[in-house]
Amino acid sequence: MSLQIDKMKTLVRDVVERVIPSPTQSDILEIRQEATEAVIKSGATPSSVEVQVEIDQQTSKVRAIATGSTEIATQDIAKKVDEAEAKALAAQSMGAEHTEVALLAKTEDFFIFGRHHNDKTEIRAVDKKGFVKLQREDGLAKVTSNGGARTVADTMWDDLAVFKSDIKLNPDIYLCLGGRIVDFEGLSDSNQLHMLMDAELSLRQGSDTVIVIGAKNDL
Repeated sequence: MSLQIDKMKTLVRDVVERVIPSPTQSDILEIRQEATEAVIKSGATPSSVEVQVEIDQQTSKVRAIATGSTEIATQDIAKKVDEAEAKALAAQSMGAEHTEVALLAKTEDFFIFGRHHNDKTEIRAVDKKGFVKLQREDGLAKVTSNGGARTVADTMWDDLAVFKSDIKLNPDIYLCLGGRIVDFEGLSDSNQLHMLMDAELSLRQGSDTVIVIGAKNDL
Protein backbone atom coordinates (compact mmCIF):
# COMPACT_ATOMS: atom_id res chain seq x y z
CA MET A 1 0.00 0.00 0.00
CA SER A 2 2.69 2.49 0.97
CA LEU A 3 4.75 1.65 -2.10
CA GLN A 4 1.83 2.23 -4.45
CA ILE A 5 1.09 5.63 -2.93
CA ASP A 6 4.74 6.65 -3.10
CA LYS A 7 4.86 5.92 -6.83
CA MET A 8 1.79 8.12 -7.34
CA LYS A 9 3.26 11.13 -5.58
CA THR A 10 3.16 14.44 -7.38
CA LEU A 11 6.37 16.23 -6.47
CA VAL A 12 6.91 19.98 -6.67
CA ARG A 13 10.39 21.50 -6.90
CA ASP A 14 11.78 25.03 -6.91
CA VAL A 15 15.31 26.44 -6.79
CA VAL A 16 16.40 29.85 -5.52
CA GLU A 17 19.96 30.91 -6.20
CA ARG A 18 21.82 34.04 -5.11
CA VAL A 19 25.40 35.30 -5.34
CA ILE A 20 26.44 36.05 -1.73
CA PRO A 21 30.22 36.42 -1.25
CA SER A 22 30.21 35.83 2.54
CA PRO A 23 26.85 34.34 3.49
CA THR A 24 25.66 34.64 7.08
CA GLN A 25 23.16 32.48 8.92
CA SER A 26 20.58 35.20 8.27
CA ASP A 27 21.29 34.97 4.53
CA ILE A 28 20.85 31.18 4.65
CA LEU A 29 17.54 31.45 6.49
CA GLU A 30 16.27 34.12 4.08
CA ILE A 31 17.00 32.14 0.92
CA ARG A 32 15.66 29.00 2.57
CA GLN A 33 12.39 30.76 3.37
CA GLU A 34 12.13 32.16 -0.15
CA ALA A 35 12.50 28.67 -1.64
CA THR A 36 9.94 27.29 0.82
CA GLU A 37 7.37 29.93 -0.09
CA ALA A 38 7.99 29.37 -3.81
CA VAL A 39 7.34 25.63 -3.66
CA ILE A 40 4.21 26.13 -1.52
CA LYS A 41 2.88 28.60 -4.11
CA SER A 42 3.43 25.86 -6.70
CA GLY A 43 1.06 23.56 -4.81
CA ALA A 44 3.14 21.74 -2.18
CA THR A 45 1.65 21.35 1.29
CA PRO A 46 3.72 23.16 3.94
CA SER A 47 4.26 20.01 6.04
CA SER A 48 5.79 18.16 3.08
CA VAL A 49 8.40 20.77 2.16
CA GLU A 50 12.09 19.93 2.49
CA VAL A 51 14.87 22.38 1.66
CA GLN A 52 18.51 21.66 0.92
CA VAL A 53 20.93 24.58 0.92
CA GLU A 54 24.22 24.43 -0.98
CA ILE A 55 27.15 26.87 -0.81
CA ASP A 56 29.68 27.13 -3.64
CA GLN A 57 32.68 29.03 -2.27
CA GLN A 58 34.37 29.31 -5.66
CA THR A 59 31.44 31.08 -7.32
CA SER A 60 29.98 32.63 -4.11
CA LYS A 61 26.62 31.12 -5.03
CA VAL A 62 24.11 30.01 -2.41
CA ARG A 63 21.41 27.70 -3.72
CA ALA A 64 18.25 26.55 -1.91
CA ILE A 65 16.48 23.55 -3.43
CA ALA A 66 12.95 23.07 -2.11
CA THR A 67 10.84 20.00 -2.77
CA GLY A 68 7.38 19.07 -1.58
CA SER A 69 4.33 17.08 -2.55
CA THR A 70 0.74 17.91 -3.32
CA GLU A 71 -2.25 17.31 -1.03
CA ILE A 72 -3.21 14.10 -2.81
CA ALA A 73 0.24 12.65 -2.27
CA THR A 74 0.41 13.49 1.41
CA GLN A 75 -2.68 11.63 2.56
CA ASP A 76 -2.18 9.84 5.86
CA ILE A 77 -1.17 6.20 5.76
CA ALA A 78 -2.58 4.40 8.77
CA LYS A 79 -0.13 1.54 8.89
CA LYS A 80 3.30 2.17 10.37
CA VAL A 81 6.12 -0.35 10.62
CA ASP A 82 7.44 -1.42 13.99
CA GLU A 83 11.08 -2.02 14.89
CA ALA A 84 11.06 -5.67 13.82
CA GLU A 85 9.56 -4.84 10.41
CA ALA A 86 11.98 -1.97 9.92
CA LYS A 87 14.89 -4.26 10.81
CA ALA A 88 13.77 -6.78 8.21
CA LEU A 89 13.64 -4.03 5.58
CA ALA A 90 17.14 -2.84 6.53
CA ALA A 91 18.52 -6.39 6.38
CA GLN A 92 16.94 -6.92 2.97
CA SER A 93 18.45 -3.66 1.74
CA MET A 94 21.90 -4.76 2.93
CA GLY A 95 21.56 -8.30 1.61
CA ALA A 96 22.24 -9.45 5.15
CA GLU A 97 20.84 -11.93 7.63
CA HIS A 98 18.43 -10.55 10.20
CA THR A 99 20.84 -11.47 13.02
CA GLU A 100 23.66 -9.41 11.46
CA VAL A 101 21.74 -6.15 11.74
CA ALA A 102 21.58 -4.06 14.92
CA LEU A 103 19.56 -1.01 15.91
CA LEU A 104 21.90 1.97 16.32
CA ALA A 105 19.41 4.74 17.04
CA LYS A 106 15.72 5.58 16.83
CA THR A 107 13.25 8.42 17.20
CA GLU A 108 9.49 8.68 16.75
CA ASP A 109 10.06 8.91 12.99
CA PHE A 110 13.16 6.85 12.19
CA PHE A 111 14.99 3.61 12.89
CA ILE A 112 18.73 3.57 12.13
CA PHE A 113 20.31 0.15 11.64
CA GLY A 114 23.90 -0.92 11.15
CA ARG A 115 25.84 -4.01 10.11
CA HIS A 116 29.53 -4.47 10.75
CA HIS A 117 30.92 -6.03 7.59
CA ASN A 118 34.44 -6.04 6.10
CA ASP A 119 35.69 -3.61 8.77
CA LYS A 120 32.94 -1.16 7.88
CA THR A 121 29.56 -0.34 9.39
CA GLU A 122 26.80 -0.21 6.80
CA ILE A 123 24.03 2.24 7.67
CA ARG A 124 20.36 2.18 6.77
CA ALA A 125 17.76 4.74 7.86
CA VAL A 126 14.20 3.40 7.71
CA ASP A 127 11.26 5.71 8.34
CA LYS A 128 8.05 4.70 10.12
CA LYS A 129 6.25 4.21 6.80
CA GLY A 130 8.72 1.51 5.83
CA PHE A 131 10.90 3.37 3.34
CA VAL A 132 14.69 3.11 3.36
CA LYS A 133 15.59 6.79 3.29
CA LEU A 134 19.39 6.56 3.54
CA GLN A 135 21.98 3.97 2.55
CA ARG A 136 25.68 4.40 3.33
CA GLU A 137 28.48 1.85 3.32
CA ASP A 138 30.55 3.07 6.26
CA GLY A 139 29.30 5.35 8.99
CA LEU A 140 28.09 6.11 12.50
CA ALA A 141 24.80 7.21 14.04
CA LYS A 142 24.04 8.81 17.39
CA VAL A 143 20.94 10.16 19.09
CA THR A 144 21.34 13.57 20.68
CA SER A 145 19.39 16.75 21.35
CA ASN A 146 19.01 19.66 18.98
CA GLY A 147 21.39 21.59 21.23
CA GLY A 148 24.01 18.83 21.17
CA ALA A 149 23.87 18.00 17.45
CA ARG A 150 26.68 20.32 16.42
CA THR A 151 29.12 18.84 18.95
CA VAL A 152 28.30 15.30 17.79
CA ALA A 153 28.65 16.31 14.13
CA ASP A 154 32.03 17.94 14.81
CA THR A 155 33.32 14.73 16.41
CA MET A 156 32.13 12.68 13.42
CA TRP A 157 33.65 15.21 11.02
CA ASP A 158 37.06 14.56 12.56
CA ASP A 159 36.72 10.83 13.25
CA LEU A 160 35.35 9.89 9.82
CA ALA A 161 37.74 11.96 7.69
CA VAL A 162 39.83 9.85 5.28
CA PHE A 163 43.40 10.86 4.41
CA LYS A 164 45.02 9.64 1.20
CA SER A 165 48.44 11.02 0.33
CA ASP A 166 47.90 14.77 0.50
CA ILE A 167 44.12 14.53 0.05
CA LYS A 168 41.56 14.78 2.84
CA LEU A 169 38.15 13.33 2.09
CA ASN A 170 35.60 14.94 4.39
CA PRO A 171 32.68 12.81 5.56
CA ASP A 172 29.05 13.48 4.76
CA ILE A 173 26.82 14.46 7.68
CA TYR A 174 23.07 13.89 7.93
CA LEU A 175 20.49 15.02 10.48
CA CYS A 176 17.23 13.18 11.13
CA LEU A 177 14.96 16.08 12.06
CA GLY A 178 11.38 15.08 12.69
CA GLY A 179 10.24 13.03 9.72
CA ARG A 180 12.94 14.16 7.31
CA ILE A 181 16.64 13.69 6.70
CA VAL A 182 18.70 16.79 5.98
CA ASP A 183 21.94 16.01 4.16
CA PHE A 184 25.19 17.94 4.26
CA GLU A 185 27.12 16.23 1.50
CA GLY A 186 30.26 17.32 -0.31
CA LEU A 187 31.18 20.19 2.02
CA SER A 188 34.71 21.52 1.77
CA ASP A 189 35.19 22.58 5.40
CA SER A 190 33.60 22.53 8.83
CA ASN A 191 32.65 26.22 8.63
CA GLN A 192 30.18 25.40 5.86
CA LEU A 193 28.84 22.53 7.93
CA HIS A 194 28.32 24.79 10.95
CA MET A 195 26.54 27.48 8.95
CA LEU A 196 24.14 25.08 7.24
CA MET A 197 23.49 23.06 10.39
CA ASP A 198 22.87 26.14 12.49
CA ALA A 199 20.34 27.40 9.95
CA GLU A 200 18.40 24.12 10.21
CA LEU A 201 18.71 23.67 13.97
CA SER A 202 17.68 27.25 14.72
CA LEU A 203 14.19 26.38 13.50
CA ARG A 204 13.71 23.78 16.26
CA GLN A 205 13.70 23.61 20.05
CA GLY A 206 17.00 22.90 21.78
CA SER A 207 15.56 19.86 23.55
CA ASP A 208 14.20 18.22 20.37
CA THR A 209 15.60 14.77 19.61
CA VAL A 210 17.96 14.57 16.65
CA ILE A 211 19.87 11.67 15.09
CA VAL A 212 23.26 12.62 13.64
CA ILE A 213 24.64 10.29 10.98
CA GLY A 214 28.17 10.55 9.61
CA ALA A 215 29.50 8.57 6.64
CA LYS A 216 32.98 8.15 5.23
CA ASN A 217 33.90 9.04 1.68
CA ASP A 218 36.57 6.56 0.66
CA LEU A 219 37.45 6.49 -3.04
